[in-house]
Amino acid sequence: MTGLRLLMVAGFVLLTGCGGIERLPDVPKDLTLSKVQPYSLDTHQRSIHRFEPVSVNERVHELMLQPRIENLLVLYIDPEVEAEYRGIPKKVYAQEIFRRFNLTIPRTPLQGGAWTLGPNEEGTPKRAYQSLHLQHELDKEFLLPQIGAESIAGAIDRLSDHASALRGRTGLLLLLDWGQIDRSVIDAIARFRQRGEYGRGFEVVPEVNHWQSEAARTCVFAIGLGNAYSRTLLDQVDSCGVSVSADQIAQPRDMAHFVEEMLFIGPADSDGDGIFDYMDKCADTAEGRLIDQYGCLRFGGESS
Repeated sequence: MTGLRLLMVAGFVLLTGCGGIERLPDVPKDLTLSKVQPYSLDTHQRSIHRFEPVSVNERVHELMLQPRIENLLVLYIDPEVEAEYRGIPKKVYAQEIFRRFNLTIPRTPLQGGAWTLGPNEEGTPKRAYQSLHLQHELDKEFLLPQIGAESIAGAIDRLSDHASALRGRTGLLLLLDWGQIDRSVIDAIARFRQRGEYGRGFEVVPEVNHWQSEAARTCVFAIGLGNAYSRTLLDQVDSCGVSVSADQIAQPRDMAHFVEEMLFIGPADSDGDGIFDYMDKCADTAEGRLIDQYGCLRFGGESS
């Protein structure tokens, strides 16, 4: 630096000749304080361990989330192959995922129930879905009511009948092995979705622009075991619902995110001004008025 001299005085750098003063950064003298610890590689192997659910209730109340569904129908299918998965029996892993799902469901009014395959038709969907009570029963002995069908496709058809008798939007949750999904299951899910649009089931309707609409009364969700990508056969970009791997939601925060996405949509906006209620300081703004970022009138004297 031409024409300037650097002087060190009490930790400062004096730039003589231009009057500038710059503070030197404090650098630790002992750089050995930071140590690299060996990375634990056994975390992914501990698939069954203590599970402390993350509360979804706080976000529901804080963000004033709107319900996506009013009814929840769960179909749990035991894995057909008695094999190990993540070092434990696959059946035990599937039951544990269902347990974690039930422990994470928030305190919100839902009708419905949970079933498994079997020749007897037990239980009714016109009752409250009490996840903690259900879990208490499952902890004693993992027995679920039978749906009255021996095949997965037949069980989904039975649940379609249940859904058509319920008011409001209904969510169907399948918990199964990805390898159990075949063409009959895919067709049964298509029938379930269509009955959400047309209560009388399949019928030829003239001048139909699209089969799925924003007013669909059914959503289909799936949790699957295994590494196969069969779940992509269930998802449709224009339909309500999503499929996830059991591994993807095994941990508390991931399970909470899935439950929130399944049961709720975005925050409420009562006056339709584009500002969510939890941020809106003027929640009753008249339609067509100019507002600020707080949802209040931008110009107090503006005429409506």
